[in-house]
Amino acid sequence: MGLRTRALLISTIPVLVIGVFLALLLLSQRFHELDQSLEKQGEMIAASFSHGIFESMTQRQGHTIPFYAQRILEEDNVRSVSIYDHDGELQTRAGPEMQPLATGVPLLPPAHTTESVSRRTDSTLRVIHPIYPASSYHPLAGDQADSGWLEVEIDRSNLIIEKYRSTLYMLLLLIVALVINGMIATRFSTRIGDVVERIKSALNEMGEGNLEVRLPEDAYGELRQLQSALNNLGNSIMEGQQELQQNVDQATEDLRETLETIEIQNIELDLARKEALEASRIKSEFLANMSHEIRTPLNGIIGFTNLLLKSHVSLTQRDYLDTIQKSSESLLSIINDILDFSKIEAGKLILDHVPLNFQEVVEDVLTMLAPLAHEKSLEQVSLFYSDVPIGIIGDPLRLKQILTNLVNNAIKFTEHGDVVIRVMLDDKKDDVATIKVTVTDTGIGLTKEQQRALFSAFRQADTTTARRFGGTGLGLVISKHLVEQMRGEIGLESESGKGSTFWFTFRARVNNKESHFVPLLINETCKIAIYDSNTTVRGTLRNTLQKRKVEVIEYSDLSEVRALLKADTVSLPNAFIIGINAQTPMYEDIANLYRINHEQVPLILHANPADQTALSDILGERPLPLITKPLCQQRAYEVLGRILQSDAFVTPHAGREEPSYPQSGTTAESIQVIAVDDNPANLKLLCALLEDLNVSVTACESGMKALSHIEQTHFDMILMDIQMPVMDGVETARRIRSMEAADKHTPIIAVTAHALASEKHNLLNSGMDDYVTKPINESQLIHIVQKWTGVNLHNATMEGNPHSISAGSADAVDMMLGLKLANNKAQLAEEMLEMLFASLHNDRKVIADCAAKQDYVNLQEVVHKLHGATRYTGVPFLQDASHTLEEALKLGTFELVDNLTETLLKELDRVVTWCKEHRDMEADLPASEV
Repeated sequence: MGLRTRALLISTIPVLVIGVFLALLLLSQRFHELDQSLEKQGEMIAASFSHGIFESMTQRQGHTIPFYAQRILEEDNVRSVSIYDHDGELQTRAGPEMQPLATGVPLLPPAHTTESVSRRTDSTLRVIHPIYPASSYHPLAGDQADSGWLEVEIDRSNLIIEKYRSTLYMLLLLIVALVINGMIATRFSTRIGDVVERIKSALNEMGEGNLEVRLPEDAYGELRQLQSALNNLGNSIMEGQQELQQNVDQATEDLRETLETIEIQNIELDLARKEALEASRIKSEFLANMSHEIRTPLNGIIGFTNLLLKSHVSLTQRDYLDTIQKSSESLLSIINDILDFSKIEAGKLILDHVPLNFQEVVEDVLTMLAPLAHEKSLEQVSLFYSDVPIGIIGDPLRLKQILTNLVNNAIKFTEHGDVVIRVMLDDKKDDVATIKVTVTDTGIGLTKEQQRALFSAFRQADTTTARRFGGTGLGLVISKHLVEQMRGEIGLESESGKGSTFWFTFRARVNNKESHFVPLLINETCKIAIYDSNTTVRGTLRNTLQKRKVEVIEYSDLSEVRALLKADTVSLPNAFIIGINAQTPMYEDIANLYRINHEQVPLILHANPADQTALSDILGERPLPLITKPLCQQRAYEVLGRILQSDAFVTPHAGREEPSYPQSGTTAESIQVIAVDDNPANLKLLCALLEDLNVSVTACESGMKALSHIEQTHFDMILMDIQMPVMDGVETARRIRSMEAADKHTPIIAVTAHALASEKHNLLNSGMDDYVTKPINESQLIHIVQKWTGVNLHNATMEGNPHSISAGSADAVDMMLGLKLANNKAQLAEEMLEMLFASLHNDRKVIADCAAKQDYVNLQEVVHKLHGATRYTGVPFLQDASHTLEEALKLGTFELVDNLTETLLKELDRVVTWCKEHRDMEADLPASEV
């Protein structure tokens, strides 16, 4: 589009827009005036004749009414006339029938209307006017003045013609204005175009090298200024060429000097790079040393706190110790995050590439976090899709770190519901698989603003001073870097108040092409029934069993299981797996299943160890077979295989012996362990932990003394500190290996406070068999001892402290049960019983009052608190009574409440009586015996 065309359009378009706008405005005003004129005409005609018609109607001169109608019809544009009496009856009509009104418009207006009413039809205007006297002084004026209605229909044809005429005039006026504007714009655009064309030709000549061309300054205004500026430009270019040559010569000289300066700077940068590398090395050494210096005292704090918690301390002291323990563990977590983040920033984080079973990695993480989930009554479920390769090459430690962070966050921010981990195959090319892991919770969720800042260092979703959850804000950042090093991605999908789904992908080389599963029962078909109220848990258990060629029958209602066990003719499965929901455990109902199991079908719990203990307490029998939650596939196969292939299995109430489990001939007392550490606190802690586990331990404060002991005595395991004066742990381990015979190998476990991955690799390569990181705790020791000696210290400890519950005891208080619930702390058990006794009097009064008033809401609240208190003291009968009443209140079976409340009150009285009697007995005894 040329300049002339643009100038023409720019000048014409505003005129056209303004003209159209004004034309529409004037036409709309003109149309409105015409419409009002027509309405006024109809109102004037109706009003002028309504008074005469009133006189005719009131003086009984009805023969004159048609005359009035015919007279009105003679008026201009009047098409039809209708006259109605006061009751709405048509008195007379002149002209054709009126055009119909729109749907819903009444024929006559409301009574006592004093104004005309206009109604439009398709081609006419119907004006209806009330018939009333001309003056308010008329004798008949008043309530009876309204004698009828006069309706006049006006033809709108002339009005429409007038509107078309006005539109035509306005259109012609607009066309004339556009033509005049176009002629003026064409003339001016032509003159401007000629000047621009001459300027264009001059510029083309300058571009071809003719810098002497000049323009005649014959234009006007800005165009003349442009001609003058172009001539000045030509003069400036000619002068610039001369200066340019001089500048080129000067720039060449300056460039030679700059190159010499750059060469000097490169030498300085090389020196600075070497200094930066040295600073990075010093930083790594500082991190390692700080890790050791911080973890060493933390080891003593956490370790001795755990030991104190096992001793006889008061409730206040136990509360203080719990606070110290949690604070120390929180500090340790913060130190680990900061160290990992520093290693990532320094580029020192190196991933391992070792064969691993990824399903076991996921199960280990869920098992480790199971107590935290159980504490909040949350279900943990892992769904491992069948096409995912189980054996891969990767870094198990870092995969656990990512999973632990995501699952721990899901549990932390979820108050009820479940946490589901799904492992899927995202892609597979040759032997490299892309695996996707999702962690879904039903927690508080995240807003869009919180999600954007979630993967930033030292940032948290809630940064206000009123936040509920702490932390460094590094967990997700570290996980993001780890995932990226595994050539994957991490992200989330969340909505505030509706939970979150965190996901990450990683690439790994497949270690085994496929997995083969042997049937649980090789020579016969195996059929197992499973029950769990959680659909996801049931699905996971079903998929796990079907891998081993098991026919699975699912039940979601406990009553169906009860009916199946009661039936005599039904073909029963080989075993029943009964799942216990964390939020609604229903211990009594499940216990009843064991009592009615007359066919002796193996009943196996799918629950937490605490649920197993609770059911064992209710049944008063040995612990029931257990498949732990969250589900660990291999352990579940072992439990099922042992039970299904053992003839010794019977249900708990049958009174037979348990199946014998294979146990090692080695006991905790028979193994010898030597602990080497130069720090007295750490050495004392190691010895205390091992002695508490009934392990014989020898303490050494230096590597030289350890060598002399090892020369004289055979030890089953050596716990070796790394950083020691004179002879460190690595050198001591080398000397021990040089002293060993070819057929003799003593496991050496490094006890290190260093957290760098390179340090751990060096330890394993220097003759160490394994390592544990300070601060060390009892569970780490139990695991490491069992791994290298085969002795399960946990089982040995449990066997050495048997405390069976006397189910047949009729006493209201069972002190042996209370002692067990207090972790074998007699003082704690007595304090818990004393606290319960102090609240019973008030609870009894409130329960009796609420039951009498049938205030079931408050009654349920009080009974729930009482039931919670009884779970920590040895009052089994009171616990059962409160639990049964609470269940009845929750289920709404209020017809049972009176009897159950009476039973509960009796048990309350029994406990109060027992406590008073034993207080009196203690008061009669000498102080020494008490």
